[in-house]
Order: sequence, then structure tokens, then C-alpha cells
Amino acid sequence: MPPRVLDLLKEIRVGALLTAVVAAAASRVVAKTELMPEQLLWLSGAGVFVAIGSLTVTPKVYLPKRARRFLVTLVGLAFIAVVAIRATLVEEIEIRGKDYRFLVGTTLTDLGKVIEQNCLQGTNTQNLRALPRHELIRCAGDTSIPAMYGSSYAVVAIIYVIAYLFFLAGFVLLVSTYIQPMPREVEAIPDARTELKEVLTAEMVHEKAMARLELAIAHILFWAALLASIMAALAGYFSASKALIAALAALPALIMLIEQTFSFEARADWHSGKMYGLKELVGLLAYDESIPVRDVFDRRTKLEKTMESKFPALRTPFLQRNRS
Repeated sequence: MPPRVLDLLKEIRVGALLTAVVAAAASRVVAKTELMPEQLLWLSGAGVFVAIGSLTVTPKVYLPKRARRFLVTLVGLAFIAVVAIRATLVEEIEIRGKDYRFLVGTTLTDLGKVIEQNCLQGTNTQNLRALPRHELIRCAGDTSIPAMYGSSYAVVAIIYVIAYLFFLAGFVLLVSTYIQPMPREVEAIPDARTELKEVLTAEMVHEKAMARLELAIAHILFWAALLASIMAALAGYFSASKALIAALAALPALIMLIEQTFSFEARADWHSGKMYGLKELVGLLAYDESIPVRDVFDRRTKLEKTMESKFPALRTPFLQRNRS
């Protein structure tokens, strides 16, 4: 086995390993029997690989408190998405004494409506305007689900896959950060100055990564709004459906609302400011031996308080009224 792999395995804590094993086992057994629709049974196996794969990065990841809280929020949202889709868009049908679960979309396509009308005629029922989803699946067959629900089925399936895999990876990473809070923790730290320098360096790297991420999101939103405007104009020129034109025309306003609410560009500036503050402290520790470690630690605490007060808040009309 290569030395790097052995070093990585040595850095993985037993608790982190158990967390990944439990997540993988839950994905393989519990999720497969209770959560997974028939079309996505492969996802339980993929979850095993994601859980074990997340374990390999835990020795190299350091998450400060703010990042941990953010990750907790994302993991919670992913879990809610999985449960919500399972509860509302998965139909459980008994076939030959065995229960099967089938994922469906939110709206029927034109073909789906035709199939539904054909199935209604076959029931000899005059009062029903629409069939229950489980009856429609029984009549048309589960292989017709993608055609009956079209893009809405594809969107729901993609959201389910992403949310489920992110929940597994995020759960393993989140638990591991509490068990294994610092990278290379098994190595001996010679003194407090080196320890603080490593902590500040890890935080600086994190803030730099967050600044790039927030700025990338801001740029993506800008280009997405511009592209949506162009597509709306082209859709009108080529006489596309009114629903498509309306959806494309509404996208720029929605994107602007998202950017105005979350202020991704301002957040990128905030992370950059904190990164440069941390970089200054790292430089003091590395090149000015006359400064006591306690003074640098106090400066770090002051920097944390200052930056905490400057963090861009959510800008929504409701929150604005509450603040005023």
C-alpha cells in the first residue's frame, strides 16, 4: 500500500470511521427498504461510496464555527428535501402482495393527460375528472412514468439524488469535524505559537475558498440573468409557448431578488477582508518573534468580533421592517 494512503488511514479517527460505516450501512439497508423508489434503487449503493469517500477527506478538512453552522443548515435542508419528496411524490403500490415505491413528477405532460383520459374511460366512471396517482400508475405501468410526467419527473429525481448524496456526505463530514476538528491532529505540535499559526492558516485558507465561492455564485447569477433575458427575447421571436416566455421573462427578476437578498458579492468581500486580517496575524507569528502569542490571540478575537458585526445580513422586506 502506498505510504500516502497509510498516512491518511492513520489520521482517520475511529469515531469518524464508525460514522462513515453507520451512514453506509443505513444507505444500503434502511434507506433502500424505506426511502428509495424503484427507479433510484442504485442510489443506495452510490450512498455507500459517497459515505466512505467523504471519510477520506475528513483528516484534511477544518471547519470553523460559522462554516459548521452553515453546513448544519445545508444538511438539514437536504434531509428535509429527501423526506418531503418521499412523503409527497413517491407512490407506494402493492403488486402481487409486495409493496413497491415509484417516484413521480409534479405535473402531467400532454401525453400523460391523454393516458389519464384513456385510463379514466377504462374505469367506466363518469364522475372522476382525474385518476389518483397510484391508479394511474397501475393502469399505465411504471415504465410510463417518465413519459407521463416529463421534465417535472426529471427535476424531482435530480433534486432527490443530489439531496440524498449531499445529506450523507455532509453528515459524515459534520460529525467528523467534531471528532477530528483539526487536520493532521495526530502530529505533535511543538509550541503554542506553531499551534496558533496552524489554526489561523487553516482559517485563512477556508476564508479564501469561501470568498471565491461567493464571488463565483455572484458571477453565475449575473450571467444566468443575462442568458435568461436573451432566451426570453428569442422565445418571443420564434413564437414559443406563452408559459415558456413568461417563465424566462420572470427568471431575471427572481435572480436579482436572490442576489439582493443574499448579497453574494458583499459576502465575498467580507470573506476576503477576514482572510487578509488572518494573513496579517499569520505573518506576525511567522516573522516577528518579539510579539507574544497572547497578543496575537487577542487580535484574532478582536478581528472575529469586528468581522462578525460586519457580516452582510439577509436583505428582505420582512427583515427590514423588523429591524426598523
